[in-house]
Amino acid sequence: RIATRRVDFELNNNWKYNLGLEHVVCISNAIKNICIANGVEKSKLSLIYSGIDPDRLYKKYRLKDLREELGIMSNDKMLLNVASLTDHKGQCYLLSAIATLVEKNKNIKLLIVGTGELEDSLNQQARELDIQNNVSFLGFRNDVGKLLELSDLFVMSSHLEGLCTSALDAMAMERALVITNAGGLPEVLGDCDAGIVVPAKDSDALAKAIGEILDDDNRRKKMGIRGRLRVCEVFSVTNMVNKYRELYKDLLSD
Repeated sequence: RIATRRVDFELNNNWKYNLGLEHVVCISNAIKNICIANGVEKSKLSLIYSGIDPDRLYKKYRLKDLREELGIMSNDKMLLNVASLTDHKGQCYLLSAIATLVEKNKNIKLLIVGTGELEDSLNQQARELDIQNNVSFLGFRNDVGKLLELSDLFVMSSHLEGLCTSALDAMAMERALVITNAGGLPEVLGDCDAGIVVPAKDSDALAKAIGEILDDDNRRKKMGIRGRLRVCEVFSVTNMVNKYRELYKDLLSD
């Protein structure tokens, strides 16, 4: 009996891991460390990163209709956030960062893809910050590939995060990242200079990092190329499947 733990929340109890399972796969070192700190036997834990198909979204899209739908102008700088609208995804801090950024550049636009219980309050926050014309809440979308192609930068503002396959999709599409140091998010970048990691719940740090990358087109492009290489080398679905196969063989041979 093997379970995979994907969230970096504290454990409510450890008995089901120590008594009910033979092994637990953690999708990031951050999750593994939380399990250990909460009393799960270290010998029962393995690290296997979640994997994606790097080529699933990787293609050139026709964006004319999407630009018209979203009212995107040629000189707009586009940010994308793909996440549920819940507290631990931290979009309230991202909205505050946008309010700071648009004071200097009115052409910065943020697209937020996802649904959740905070949709109304986040919309209200955008209105109170007077950035409702700079932020679009798109709800559920099945064209994330197109939205990534349209975007200049991918941003994750979480203060809890197991790993984040949305960030992996963005890297596969050669988009630079601004992410927080929450949970397994920094492991997405590792030592690869494909983005900037900032403290969680820090709107000023988010704004500074976003502005820094948006102002340097050449650096942003190089970050995107490095990010795709890292996904192909570390976070491919092939790597993930092979590691699960190896783990199953090892456990069955004991």
